[in-house]
Amino acid sequence: MNQRQSTATLYVAFAVLAGAGIISVLVGFYAGVVLLAVAVILGVVERGRLATSTRSPNHDLRRHLLITSATLAVVCVVSTTAFLIELGGDEHWATGKLLVYNAVFFATALGAIAFLIAGLRVRRTHDRPSLPV
Repeated sequence: MNQRQSTATLYVAFAVLAGAGIISVLVGFYAGVVLLAVAVILGVVERGRLATSTRSPNHDLRRHLLITSATLAVVCVVSTTAFLIELGGDEHWATGKLLVYNAVFFATALGAIAFLIAGLRVRRTHDRPSLPV
């Protein structure tokens, strides 16, 4: 596994552990706090590796990560609004629909957060001339 793949794997592991810990606590499974603790420990232990590995020679990486984060955030808000409009009048929500809607919500929300954190950790590059102010 090369440096870029291991960094991506580290970010995904951190996001999945944190997300699973938060979701498990929200549904009443309080042993999920252990997953949150593992995510925090992973972030603290690997902070040096994360900091150095995100300084890549790819000059557009920061922009791509932030655009992906913004896109996922918009998809999250739009899909959640559509789901609430569709389910708003129903007295009973079908379990299958609710599971799919929650999966879309959490996947896009956690993805947006993970890409935002990754994008903010990448250093800015000043190779391009800036626009006059």
